[in-house]
Amino acid sequence: MSEIDFSRKHAVIIGATSGMSLEVARILHRDGWILGLAGRREDLLQNVATEMGSNVFIQRIDVCSDDAEQH
Repeated sequence: MSEIDFSRKHAVIIGATSGMSLEVARILHRDGWILGLAGRREDLLQNVATEMGSNVFIQRIDVCSDDAEQH
């Protein structure tokens, strides 16, 4: 598990695979934020994480589903 640098800004973005959430994630990452990205499509989350590189953590979750995974 990688070390997290708590001296930098962090954000968690839900729905980070498209639309405004994805653009906000890109802007924050470009500005040096450490990001936790969540969304329903794990394949798209992985693509976003690969695009951004370091300091991005992903979790598949469907916040609209009663059967959403609990971690």
